[in-house]
Parts: sequence; structure tokens; C-alpha cells
Amino acid sequence: MNCSNNQLTDLDLSDCPGLIELKCDKNAFKNLNFLTSLVKLEKLSISDCPKLKGSLKIFENLTKLEYLDISNTDIKEGLECLSPSVKKFYCELNYDYGSVEIAKELSKFSEEEKDSKHMKYNLDKWRKDKANNITASNLPLERLFVIRSNLKQFLNK
Repeated sequence: MNCSNNQLTDLDLSDCPGLIELKCDKNAFKNLNFLTSLVKLEKLSISDCPKLKGSLKIFENLTKLEYLDISNTDIKEGLECLSPSVKKFYCELNYDYGSVEIAKELSKFSEEEKDSKHMKYNLDKWRKDKANNITASNLPLERLFVIRSNLKQFLNK
């Protein structure tokens, strides 16, 4: 379904639970509540909706979602709530919009895609990096020194 370029402020999709693809770029949406009933959604593009605020947390139950473009929106948070099914994630590094916060967090995980006008990010690499950083930050500093010392002793044998 394509409802782009219509200056829509809201959309009632409650009668469309089987909707698989939705393109609603360049509208005047202010929140994402109209998307909560779309549990079968696989592809969603809501780019260029500068008034669109909220969190990606609203997508945590969309376990079939594979493609998401939030470029040039005011969505600033909730990246960790996205389902692991999201493999193609787009968000432009444009400082005029709040979504730049998400793009900055993902900046080292960008990937080139020839046919896209927006930047694509690898969420699997981001998730793995985040998990590694959490693990490392949970180790007390003293313990890290002991581990390092033990490794040095082992390597010197």
C-alpha cells in the first residue's frame, strides 16, 4: 500500500491486519500509533515525515518486519527494541531531523547500497557490538587486570 505525498496526519489501518508492505513517506504524521495493529508488516517506509515523533519501541511486536526506513523523521530512540528480523534499516545522517541521533549511533555500521537514496545500516553488526560492549563493561577493572596478567604469564611459558 502506498499513501505517500498526501500530508496525512493519521491513518486507520485497523481493518488491514494482513498488510505486508506500507509506504507512507512525505506525510504529516505526528506519531506511530497507527502502526500497532500491523503484525504481519514486512516492509515499512516512513521517511521524510519531519513531524513524526516517537520511539522505535512501538515496532518491538512487529516480528516480521524486515525493511524499515525512518530517514528525516524526529524518531530519536528505541533502536534496541527493534526485532532481530529487521535486516534493512535506513536512516539519513541529516542534522535537521531528530533521527540523526539513531544514525549517529549506527554510523560505524553503514553499508553502501547503490539503488537507495538513504543510508543503510547493518543492525546485526550493531547488536553484536553492543552485546560485546555490555559484556566488557560488566567486568570489574581489577578482574580485567588479573585476566591480562594471566594471559601474559601463559604467553611467556
